[in-house]
Amino acid sequence: MAERTAIQDTDSPDLDRQFLEFCRSGRLAGAKGNLEAARFLKEALEREGYTAHTLVDRGFALLPAVLGVGFLALAVAHFLTTRRFPFVILSSLMLAPMLKSAKSMRDGTPLAVFGVRPAAGESEAPTVILGAHFDSVSLLLIQGSFLAASLYAVVFMVGVFEVACLVSPLLAVLISAVTGFFLYGNASPGADDNASGVFAVLECARRLKSASNVNVVPVFFNYEEEGLFGSFAFTRRFVGKRGRGIPGVNIDPSKCFMINFDCVGRGKKIYISGDKGLAKMILDTSAARELGVSLTSSYPSDHLFFGKPWKALSFARADRCWMVNLSWIHSRADVPEKVTLNYIREVAFIVVEFVRSIGI
Repeated sequence: MAERTAIQDTDSPDLDRQFLEFCRSGRLAGAKGNLEAARFLKEALEREGYTAHTLVDRGFALLPAVLGVGFLALAVAHFLTTRRFPFVILSSLMLAPMLKSAKSMRDGTPLAVFGVRPAAGESEAPTVILGAHFDSVSLLLIQGSFLAASLYAVVFMVGVFEVACLVSPLLAVLISAVTGFFLYGNASPGADDNASGVFAVLECARRLKSASNVNVVPVFFNYEEEGLFGSFAFTRRFVGKRGRGIPGVNIDPSKCFMINFDCVGRGKKIYISGDKGLAKMILDTSAARELGVSLTSSYPSDHLFFGKPWKALSFARADRCWMVNLSWIHSRADVPEKVTLNYIREVAFIVVEFVRSIGI
């Protein structure tokens, strides 16, 4: 139990206050709370001695716009050929969210906020990207338990399809398109999803700022809830095949890792998912053994766009089966009072031990 005591003994005294403040309003991408969160994160990285950057790319707005309009056009073409309307209804539901994302990107909303603290010296060193998305969302059809949310969604879709069959496919499409305009709301405080991941990254960054043999790169992604746009933009700009490289970092391709945190504030069990080689290295740490970390199946989060040579995985917490047990996400029920801050510290402690071990 000595290691758990160490977690508590070195806590930031302002963690409780900052966490509550971070969750005081929703952080839907482009909303006021979202922009305030981006500024807070940039300042937090600078206070810890990291060189902070904000990734803004107005041209990237073309992607969600093309996806929204393109899928609808394909669906209409499919309908004209087959006279089957389900794809038109589904694509019209997502049209407004994609166009709203495109507009906020065009207005200059950050796609990511990140910091850089290079290893000492000129030689190549291991590089660790510590990632979490900072946006939040409340979904119109998901406001209760997982089973209730699933039932609401099924009833809605069945109702729309019945309208299409009994009244008019065009009316069903209009209902779906109008619903899509209100589909993504800003009512969720986003405490577990994903202020918990944000503060896990901040805790790691605080503990690792003096690790001189590792390049440490904390990254906070935006637009995760809308389709992982922030992490896609970051990898495309900096670490993809045509990327420019991370500013100030000399990367050793054989030792580059990405560790993501998504929903790590509730649930007694800790899960990891992603690259098997990196997972084994994490599981071999004494902290992971003590805390009983388990492997789980893959799930969509910001680690997915980090391809070779990057080894990427993601952390999550739940009491039982991951994802099915997270009934509070994307709703008003995701409040900071339900988050256990020591759960956040535990996953951060595991990652800090791993990062220090590769920098020896």
